[in-house]
Amino acid sequence: LLVSIVFTIQLQPFYILFLCGLLFSILVVPLLDRFLSMLHFNFIILRSITYFYAMNFALLKGFYNYLKGIQHGIWEPTKRNE
Repeated sequence: LLVSIVFTIQLQPFYILFLCGLLFSILVVPLLDRFLSMLHFNFIILRSITYFYAMNFALLKGFYNYLKGIQHGIWEPTKRNE
C-alpha cells in the first residue's frame, strides 16, 4: 500500500494527504500511546492501533527471517514427573 501511494503521489494531492496520514499513524500514534500510558492515560483506540502495527511488524520480521532460513526459538515440551 505504501509503495503504491508513493508511485501515484504525482497524480493527485489526495494521495499526498493519505500518505501523510498513513505515516502519522505508523510513526506518531505508537509513540503517543506510549507517552500517554506513562502518564496513566489509556485510550483503547490508540492501544489497538499500536498493537495492530506491532503484530504486523512482528509478522513481517518473522516472515523475512523464514525466507532467509533463520530458525530459532524451538519449542520443547516441559518435562513432567510420572
